[in-house]
Amino acid sequence: MSAPFSETIRVVVVAALLACSVLAHASDKVGIVLMHGKQGSAEHVQSLAADLIAHGYLVVAPDMPWSKARGYDRPLEEAQREIDAALNVLRQQGAIRFVVAGHSMGANMAIGYAATHQGVDAVMALGPGQTVESQSFVDHLGGSVQEAKARVAAAEGDNPARLQDMHLGRVFSIEVSPRIYLSYFDPAGLANMPQTAKRIAIPFLWTVGSRDKNMLDRGPAYAFDLAQPNRLSRYQVVDADHMGTPEASRGVVLQWLSGVFQNTPQTN
Repeated sequence: MSAPFSETIRVVVVAALLACSVLAHASDKVGIVLMHGKQGSAEHVQSLAADLIAHGYLVVAPDMPWSKARGYDRPLEEAQREIDAALNVLRQQGAIRFVVAGHSMGANMAIGYAATHQGVDAVMALGPGQTVESQSFVDHLGGSVQEAKARVAAAEGDNPARLQDMHLGRVFSIEVSPRIYLSYFDPAGLANMPQTAKRIAIPFLWTVGSRDKNMLDRGPAYAFDLAQPNRLSRYQVVDADHMGTPEASRGVVLQWLSGVFQNTPQTN
């Protein structure tokens, strides 16, 4: 049986974890939810989080359901409620303006959240991943998507099944409920970035590594250009592979945030 939602959110307040970094002050105004990628953890975005904190931003890095430790223990809809909870932590710390951000699958989820929720002022997608509508995903995982749909239709959607996942081009089996699986892998769902990006009207930062060929070849036309025009939105290639994109994006991120929130003081 799954643990209660309150026990699985495991929000990591990075300001508390990084004792060696410059801690955010109570007067800080901008709060950032920073999400890791598939099979990752909050540690994978800690370096970027430390930089953000040192520049006066409040940062919370949740351990999300797609982490290696959690293994899709909650559906996408409940993952969005975990983002709600992380934003509430930031409000309690004094934030009044908010950014949702992430790397790889975390970037995908940040886009989906910003597209469906009010109260977000900006979104950052750093090396986005999980292109569920792409031919590559359909070729490798389409059979599992169809199997999951069949199991849900047969009222077996909550019974664990062996289904296929893909990370960095590697296909592997996971044990997950078909209902949860579909929430993250159904091309008609909220993980379809071209579709969710169309609903983005707030400032939107998209970075991609120069050696992240899968996403680099798609270019801004893939999803970024589908967002509603905003003079503060930016698409930027950085010198990195897929996994190194958050670290390589640090300068771009800090410059962009400064421009977006130039009228919002960060520190005393």
